[in-house]
Amino acid sequence: MTSLVISISCVTLGSIVGFKGRHYLFAIMLVMLGAYELSGPILYLGVDDINVLNALQIFAGYAFDDAIGSFSRALAVFFLLFIATYVLVGYLTIHRPEPTRRAIFSRELVVLPPAVLAFGIVSVLTHAGESRLEDYAGVVTETTRFFTYGNLLLVTCAALLISRLWSRNWRHAILIAICLAPQITETFIAGRRQWFAPTALLVLLILFYSRIRYKLLWAGTLSLAVGMFFAIQFSLREEIQEGITAFETESPLYAIGAPQIGEFVAIGSTSFYAWNVVVLGQNSPSWGVHWAFHLLNAFPYIKFGDILYPQYANELYGLYNEVAPWGGLAMLGDAIIGLGSLGVPLLGILLGVFCRIAHQSLSTVLRSPGIPADAKSVYVVSIIATLVPKYRSGIGDVVQTFVTFSLLYWAMVLLGYLVVAAPLRTIRNELPSRTS
Repeated sequence: MTSLVISISCVTLGSIVGFKGRHYLFAIMLVMLGAYELSGPILYLGVDDINVLNALQIFAGYAFDDAIGSFSRALAVFFLLFIATYVLVGYLTIHRPEPTRRAIFSRELVVLPPAVLAFGIVSVLTHAGESRLEDYAGVVTETTRFFTYGNLLLVTCAALLISRLWSRNWRHAILIAICLAPQITETFIAGRRQWFAPTALLVLLILFYSRIRYKLLWAGTLSLAVGMFFAIQFSLREEIQEGITAFETESPLYAIGAPQIGEFVAIGSTSFYAWNVVVLGQNSPSWGVHWAFHLLNAFPYIKFGDILYPQYANELYGLYNEVAPWGGLAMLGDAIIGLGSLGVPLLGILLGVFCRIAHQSLSTVLRSPGIPADAKSVYVVSIIATLVPKYRSGIGDVVQTFVTFSLLYWAMVLLGYLVVAAPLRTIRNELPSRTS
């Protein structure tokens, strides 16, 4: 119990100090990590309601005193090292923000909204959203990968849309919104909130790091709107699974809050399950082999890992189904699968380094009076907003997403340069000679 109190204190005090010190990403990540990893132990130890205990199936089945005690101590080490590493990296690195510059727009990025529009149209024609929603009813169907890649690039177009709205370029903003409509529609129908999480985090980061007043008011309004949006989207999943939604049987407050709390408890409990299976059980860590397998699967359209090692793929996916029956694997759980108990402190250190570097990058990019829409700035903000919510999907998925996103994004930038930016530059250079 003492270890659990230490972890709760680290999350509470650290997030308050981080927010007051304008280390917004640090505060956000600390709250997110605490919500995922501490919700289950707190509810199991602090709530004596049978309905709650039934919802905590993993904790109810494996929460022996020794297991809870050792896991709580591991969590305390995890949070302490995350905070200590973040502070230490700040002292060791000298961060010199670039001079404030005017927000610019890269013509290379013009191709992004039409690309997402094309992905969205393909998704609509193939009913990709409906197919993904039917997965929750046990109907497994193959969907186009254009749907996945359209969702990956959605956050980049959101950055462009905010930039155009910020600069009051209404015509461009309307065109971008029209291009995004088909993809957003299919993603909403799919019932998977995680696809919208990067965009929601992107807006939150822009609110905090940019020069805008009443940050807390705007952030609170955004959080409420996102919570309602996610709850409505979650109701589609309830309807196809049970034929009835919480909005029809429960109070609106419960219908909005329960899906979000259930998300944190379900994903966080996979860390505890992995602790029991690998550290306290008989399973051996993979020692990083499964992360290399994910790296092979990272290249768009070709999953080399599945092709080259089909037997290992079946074994790994079987382990995932056992450890994470709800479809999401916490990054801490994945670290335990990969390195055993050693994965807990190493992940805390790694996340602390990542968070500090990401904070410094956001501080530099979003210091401009407007919202920058150059290729580098959009990539930096978008990749951070994409990777942070991926905590719920495991380290392997983070590696895979980072590679896939980077390849897709810079391929689009190159295409935009060849099709738009370079021809316009050539025409502009030729105009003086023609007029003369």
